Amino acid sequence: MDQLYRKLEITAFLVGEIENEVVAFANLHRTKKENDLSAIYVHPEFQSKGLGRALLKEIINKLQSGDELVVYLEKGNHQAESFYRKQGFLHIEEFSESLFEHTFNTVKMSVNI
Repeated sequence: MDQLYRKLEITAFLVGEIENEVVAFANLHRTKKENDLSAIYVHPEFQSKGLGRALLKEIINKLQSGDELVVYLEKGNHQAESFYRKQGFLHIEEFSESLFEHTFNTVKMSVNI
C-alpha cells in the first residue's frame, strides 16, 4: 500500500470528458529532478475547444509557485510546439536519443509556474 501512496504523490493523471466520454488526458510525473508533463492528448475531433488548456491549468494547480514544468516533444511536432508556446513554454534544448535502433529528435520546453 505504501508504494501506491508514493506513486499517487509523484503522479497525476487527469481526464477530460464530454458527455461522459473520455476525449482527453494529461499525465504529470514529479521527481526530485523535475516536473515532467508526460502527455497531454486531446482526441482530434475535440481539439481547439479548450480541453488541452483546461488540463494544463489543472496540472499547474498541482505545482507550487516557482516550480518548473517541462515537456519533451518529438522535434517537428509543430502543433504541440505551438500549443505549448501559446501557454508560455520556452524552448530549452534539442537532443537526439536512440531506442531500438531508431533515433528520435527531441525538443525540451519548459515554463516556470
